Amino acid sequence: MISAIGHVAPAIATRQYNPGLWTALILFLPVGGWSWHVIGTASEASWEAHAIGVGVALAVHAAIVVHVFRRIARLTTKGAA
Repeated sequence: MISAIGHVAPAIATRQYNPGLWTALILFLPVGGWSWHVIGTASEASWEAHAIGVGVALAVHAAIVVHVFRRIARLTTKGAA
């Protein structure tokens, strides 16, 4: 769901396509919504457990963004040389 939001929200805000948008719409949102429903109704996990799950997902996505920006910076520096 977090990945879907990360693709759908910018597409709505900028009114432009971005890589991953179709995957978010066709796969991430439906499967994430279904998973959220199943886990929410069948699980006795506390709100803390859910908060930890969201925190881990956010951390993983932040790490991906940092990696991409570092890679772009490295490639830009090599291209300028």
